[in-house]
Amino acid sequence: IRQIRDRPDLALVAVVPLMLTFYCLLTEPPAPADQPLPARRQDLYQRLARRLLVGGWVPNAPAAPHVEYCVGLLTDWAWHAVQYCVTPTGLGDWGDSFQQPTPPREGESRAIDHVAPKVGVDQEGRITRRFVHRTVLEHFVAEYITTLEADEAARILLPHLWFDPDWKITAPAAIAAHNRRQRGALLGQLLDKVVHPANDPARQAASRELDKLLLAIAEQSEPGDWTPDHEGLFHACRERNVTRERAAVAGTAHWAHSNQRVL
Repeated sequence: IRQIRDRPDLALVAVVPLMLTFYCLLTEPPAPADQPLPARRQDLYQRLARRLLVGGWVPNAPAAPHVEYCVGLLTDWAWHAVQYCVTPTGLGDWGDSFQQPTPPREGESRAIDHVAPKVGVDQEGRITRRFVHRTVLEHFVAEYITTLEADEAARILLPHLWFDPDWKITAPAAIAAHNRRQRGALLGQLLDKVVHPANDPARQAASRELDKLLLAIAEQSEPGDWTPDHEGLFHACRERNVTRERAAVAGTAHWAHSNQRVL
């Protein structure tokens, strides 16, 4: 509870009783009582997914699942669930459920049900599932994009960087996570395509949306993760948004070099 109180990113989601329960699960044995919840969103949800897969909170639990297999399957399912869910204008239009594209292998179904339970079966035996919480779906979509090469990841993300609520969390999460695998590659490709002089109202609005994206990426990463040029870009973004995006700038206070100019 103390960690949630001290971290706005956790508190925002913890108002949902299910997510509060999940956070509590991460602090139960075998985790040390004083171990903090991961600071990075990717690390937090990776731990949560593995904890849910392993289960262990019910008697007569089955043998431990093959966690890496289950994570890979859930990642593929998440992408299947959203890949073609777009409006006629190209924005995200994610549903609450999806049709299971491939069955889990024998012995892993119960673990998978902890993360993406069945919600229906039609007359032809096709199974419909739903991830236990929207943020879990967002995490696995971001994890899928992280596995891609930078040019393919950029192609997928480019239409969803502005004014797209369904991708508001996933896009920065994917960019921050991808950077841990290919430093600067994905962000560099995106910036090459979207940064233009903001001389008219439409481009000015897009530029403000891009700043929101950069602040969200900065919140989920560390200055030393990035190339020097990208690190400077994030610091400059914090400085020019100190009055317009106060909460987001405060959430990136670990970018300490620019704190003297924004705090």
